[in-house]
Amino acid sequence: MAYLFLFFGQTSAGMFALSQGFLIDLFSGGFNGLHTLLYIFILGGLQVATLFINLYHPTSQIVLVFMAVLIKKILFVIILMVFSKEIVFATSFFWISVTSAILTGLLSPIVFYFLDLLRDSLKETLDSLEA
Repeated sequence: MAYLFLFFGQTSAGMFALSQGFLIDLFSGGFNGLHTLLYIFILGGLQVATLFINLYHPTSQIVLVFMAVLIKKILFVIILMVFSKEIVFATSFFWISVTSAILTGLLSPIVFYFLDLLRDSLKETLDSLEA
């Protein structure tokens, strides 16, 4: 979502957030609208963060993606605790969430780089087909 927001704008990232959240809600057995709400919050956080952080810089990408994943996990826990009193989280869930956020953040510049390569090769292919 951060890559789409950076290179294709708010509309593309918003459509992706809505469709990704809707599909996860559709195919998971959880609360309806839970993941859609989470991804919309993350999109809003991306919009606010890009006012202060340059998303083109790899260090900023690491920090922003790390924070987005961590905040998504925290919001997930909070929303589930508010709407369901019977859910109990193991401490391993929290360690796995933090590890996931760290690894996702560290891998984000690499993923951004490969997505740039893919975008450039697709652009060249389309240009050669038009010529």
